[in-house]
Amino acid sequence: MVRESLPIPFTVVVPPFIIYEPVAGSAFYTGQPIRVGWDATTPADANIELSLDNGNTFETVASNIPSNIPFAVINGSATASGNCVIKIVDSNDPSSFALSQVFRIINAPVLSLISPGGGELLDNDSTYSITFSYSGELPENPLISFDFSADNGKNWNSLGLFPYDENQTAYQWKTPVTISDSCLVRISDYSFPFISDSSQSVFAIKEIPALEICMVSVDQGSSKNLVVWNRVDNDLIASYVVLKETNEANVYQEVGSVLKDSVTALVDPGSNPREKATRYKLSFRDSNGTLYGTGKLHQTIHLAINQGVGNIWNLFWTPYAGFPVISYNIYRGPEPGNMQLIGTVSGNFTSYTDLYAEPGIIYYMIEVINPNNCNPAGGKFAGYGSSISNIETNNTSGLEDKRLSANLSVYPNPATDKISIRSTEMIKGKTVLSVVNSIGKVIESVELEANDLSQGYSLDTEGLSPGLYTILLRGAEVAGSAKFIKSR
Repeated sequence: MVRESLPIPFTVVVPPFIIYEPVAGSAFYTGQPIRVGWDATTPADANIELSLDNGNTFETVASNIPSNIPFAVINGSATASGNCVIKIVDSNDPSSFALSQVFRIINAPVLSLISPGGGELLDNDSTYSITFSYSGELPENPLISFDFSADNGKNWNSLGLFPYDENQTAYQWKTPVTISDSCLVRISDYSFPFISDSSQSVFAIKEIPALEICMVSVDQGSSKNLVVWNRVDNDLIASYVVLKETNEANVYQEVGSVLKDSVTALVDPGSNPREKATRYKLSFRDSNGTLYGTGKLHQTIHLAINQGVGNIWNLFWTPYAGFPVISYNIYRGPEPGNMQLIGTVSGNFTSYTDLYAEPGIIYYMIEVINPNNCNPAGGKFAGYGSSISNIETNNTSGLEDKRLSANLSVYPNPATDKISIRSTEMIKGKTVLSVVNSIGKVIESVELEANDLSQGYSLDTEGLSPGLYTILLRGAEVAGSAKFIKSR
């Protein structure tokens, strides 16, 4: 006889809530908002609790959510965990609840803005790089959003989106034309906007002047390099700064500065034009002492000579750099203040052979016509229409005898109507005394007897215009120079 088994009774329990967000195994960044979604089997307001230890302990993160709104966005934990659980609890009955599947909260990646970080001064309507870094467990195919504010973060304008590539951490942007002292840049992950960073403080966008050297040359009065530029009307400039290339290529150091309202020309006191060609750049400082970027370089002409057969002389020079050179003019003469044009070569050449030099002491100089309009503000003289090289000679005593120059005196200085020129060094033979103005033009020359300078030679200066002048002395065995100022 077969006995039929009776069915075993069981109970169907309907949970008060069915949680469908977050799903099992999903991951969220620390600090990231987390959407929680559920269905309620019976009408009930809900509280949301979060556990970071697989349900052992919970913290309430939202309360009294109406029954007709079965979802909420909670603030993600700032602590990472791989054992996160959401509990939905009936607000009126703590024993009525449901648990989500386990999900993860992972450390958010760090997006850091490097520049502009604050305090910079950028040129308006110019291209710069926004630089940044992005590290950590990044989202898939991240997009970086860039925003700009000209009013310290009150309003933001989008600069664009940038597909992130770990090998490309810079974004090119063009600054606005409008100037402002209250600028900020903000960057963020487009899909996760809470991952963001911004400038630590405001930076400024202004119209930064572009400074360029007009020309470099050799100042015949001092036999030093001369740098000339035109004044720029801009309130940022407190002083102009001249930089010279060091012995290391493309490394420049300051050699002098000129106040904003001064003559925009500078003689480099440490230069030696007879030794080598020299490169210069021009910059400026603002009232806070900040040094700004430079324009293109200018390079002086350095001339060297050697003797061929007989009275043939070969000339070699470094090319001028800084403006286009159409041609070079070659000058020759028996003394530095008395040279004549003897030839011209194309700007593509840097050598010349003089086949017709007279025997004896001879001087050479190279000139290039300056195509720019050089007018240093505050200057008393024109004459910046050409750039000249050092003066080279076959005179073994050279262009300077420092012993004679050191023993030369000119007084009174500044001068009005007369000056007295005296040397304590005994000079043999006749000497030629030349007065040269600030642009190298010989104003007058006079031949002196051997003892004229030791007794003190009186020179009439009443007819000279106010300015800086150089006395050049040339003799058979000696040479020297001294400066004086004609005041009125």
